[in-house]
Formats: sequence, C-alpha cells, structure tokens
Amino acid sequence: MAQAQLGLMQTSVVRSRQCKSCLTPRMRTIRATRASSVSNAASTSAKQAVQDDQAELGKTGIKVNSLAIGAWQWGDKSFWGYDTYGGYGEDEIRKAYQGIVDSGLNFVDTAEVYGFGKSEKYLGDFQRKTNTSVKIATKFAPVPWRCTSDAPVKALKGSLDRLNQKSVDLYQIHWPGFPVLNSWANDAFCKGLVKCHQQGLAKAVGVSNYNVNRLQRANDIMKDSGVPLASDQVQFSLLYRKHEKEGLLAKAKELGVSVIAYSPLAQGLLTGT
Repeated sequence: MAQAQLGLMQTSVVRSRQCKSCLTPRMRTIRATRASSVSNAASTSAKQAVQDDQAELGKTGIKVNSLAIGAWQWGDKSFWGYDTYGGYGEDEIRKAYQGIVDSGLNFVDTAEVYGFGKSEKYLGDFQRKTNTSVKIATKFAPVPWRCTSDAPVKALKGSLDRLNQKSVDLYQIHWPGFPVLNSWANDAFCKGLVKCHQQGLAKAVGVSNYNVNRLQRANDIMKDSGVPLASDQVQFSLLYRKHEKEGLLAKAKELGVSVIAYSPLAQGLLTGT
C-alpha cells in the first residue's frame, strides 16, 4: 500500500511542478506534507522489510540479516587506502555505520587483520557512542606462528576487547593455515573454535575460504564435538563462480552449512561505477 501511495504522490508532485501557478500556498503545503508523510512511511516500510529478511546461520538457530556489511575497508591502509589515497577516514566510516543502523541492517562482518584491529575498534566505539548494537561476525587469522587450539581463544579475547563485547555472534577461521608453515594445524584451529563456543565467547562458529574437502573435514571435527559448523565465507559473485563450479555450494547445502558470499559486487566492478 505504501508503495502504491508513493507512486501516486510522486505523480502529483511532478504535476504540481508543471503548473505551480495553479496551486495556492496552502495546496502546495498540503501536497508537500502528504509527500513527506508517504516518504517517511515508505522509508519505515523499507527498513522493516530489511529487518524481516533473516537467514539462519547453518543449523545454529541464530538468525541474522540476509545482507551483511563487510568492514574490511574500516582502517585498512594497504589495500583500500584508509586516510590516505582512498579519500576516506574515520568520519566517513562513522557515517557509514550510522547509515547501516538507519537502514535496518544489523549484521557486520569484520576481522582482527582488518586495519590491524582498527576495524574491530571502530565497530566497538561506534556502538558505544551511538548506544546501538549490531550482530557481529569476526575472524581468526591463522598466521604462521599460531598453531594450537588455544590460539583462536586468545585471539578472540583480543577481538572482544577491541569490540567492547562479551561475545560475538559468529567467529570464523579467516583462511586455512599456510602450506608447510602451519597448514598441519587446521584441525587444531577447528578445535579452538569449539573451545570459543564452549566458553561462551562465540554464539556460532564457522570458517572462511575453505574448499570442499576442508569444509567436510571442519564439519566432521565440529560434529564430533557437538558444536555445529555454521558457515563458510567465500568469494562469490557473478564474475567469480569458482566455488559453485567446484561443488562447494552443493556440499555446504548437504552439510547444512550456510555460505556467506564476500565481494558479491566484485569489489565494485558490478556496480557500474
């Protein structure tokens, strides 16, 4: 109904512009007021639609927005040029966060390596300063010197400190361990996720950049521990469909694991700008 009313009111506004002299000041005020009311109703309706569009993370029972906001750019200088050639800084990030909240979105994906912790810090600060809250996903970085099941627990505690949170909604292994250096520790990292969940530091746990075989292995470890594997976050867009072709989407569906697509607009290439 709101959409229909908006369409009619837009038509009315256009006609009033074509013949302004035909309208008295009172008529113009009434039409402007109606247009404003309809616009506000449409905005409220759109926000509610966003909030209602929920998806469950795997079989965890935890529901989040189907559309998440990635915070890779928040504080990242090396790739995105934060506060340098990128042309944006803390003020722009703060406005982006406010836009997220105003739109009805409440699921933000960050990581400890984004801006070397700045992304998490900004997210925590913005929530505190605006007295708002969003559901948070963050990630563990399996850098070469990390190789035990305690590493994810320690790393998550650092993330929680920056985020000013007692727990996160989703904690993920950012990528598999590096070949030769610590790929042999992938099982330990998965067991570390189990510890994070059992200690109440993460409501759900998942992986990222895992192929079919690694996803199956991670799921087996989680299953044996009684903790469901919630998700696998991978690059996926109309321009990058490798994981679909290699059977990852089908395997995830078989296991009941959610696939979270990052760079779904191919880092801006699909926006047309």
